[in-house]
Amino acid sequence: TALFAIESHKPEWLGLLCSRQSEAIADDIIAASQMPIEHTQKEIADAWDIVDMREKVESLIRWLARKELAVADIAVDITGGTTPMSVGTFTIAEQWKVDTQYVRSQYDAQTKPIPRTQEGLVVSRHAAIKN
Repeated sequence: TALFAIESHKPEWLGLLCSRQSEAIADDIIAASQMPIEHTQKEIADAWDIVDMREKVESLIRWLARKELAVADIAVDITGGTTPMSVGTFTIAEQWKVDTQYVRSQYDAQTKPIPRTQEGLVVSRHAAIKN
């Protein structure tokens, strides 16, 4: 699902949140994205610690902001990972007023996503909202 989001949005910069258990998957996503390594950032957090998640997601958003991206140009995908990962990510995205999305997939009998069934769903949109 992460590759679907990358292929759909074609970002110039990529920040990934992972746990020690999912770090190899994050590395595979970075490699598959074919983005210059200096355009990627990976943060490793405790998969069950919402406070750690929030800190690491905020670190990624700050890293993206230092790349001269406006907050309106940043989007966060909350798909995958543990529930604390998704909740921590979403709450920081809301605090920063960053758009969020979730990638929905159809699954086969072995509970694996069926290729080409992914669909990005907007969870929260701030970019179009005027304060």
